[in-house]
Amino acid sequence: MGNSEAVAMMFAARSLIALGAVLALSLAQASHISISGPPPQLHLAVGTLGATVDTVTFTVPSNAVGDGTEVGGSQSVLIEVAVKRSGGSGSPGSVVLTVDSFAPLASGPNTIPWDEIRWDSADGVIPAGSFDTLPKTLLSFAAGNGTTRREDTHTFFFKNTSVYMAGTYNGTMIYTAMVF
Repeated sequence: MGNSEAVAMMFAARSLIALGAVLALSLAQASHISISGPPPQLHLAVGTLGATVDTVTFTVPSNAVGDGTEVGGSQSVLIEVAVKRSGGSGSPGSVVLTVDSFAPLASGPNTIPWDEIRWDSADGVIPAGSFDTLPKTLLSFAAGNGTTRREDTHTFFFKNTSVYMAGTYNGTMIYTAMVF
């Protein structure tokens, strides 16, 4: 590790049609999406409402690099999924929320695997976990007639279990909500 440089990772939130992303850097996408029309209707929110992208940053002190002392992120991220169903006495539908990544956190040619990141859950509705396997199912629930909503706030942590080259590491996590 050069000088007293800290390992910093930028995380953010954005959404795409039926997809939400967290841990991205781009400010190009809104963080909330809804698919409307006849039921079922789906809503997915990752982060703050609006066109901005939430950024979560980890800064590892130079004297703690790779020593296993977890480093908390600079802010928490709200995650919400809701589905509206209607019609008769049919069986409930299923809603599944997953998260995936297409590449590790990267700073130029240097990378950090996603399994170095974990999160706590504020309410336990969308459980605490880590990116130990990808893709990862975060939540699955039945949705009957009417609106069924699940939301929670996640606080992210860098596990800091290995020494990585100094730099600013960026990555993208894709949150996907599906209704069946």
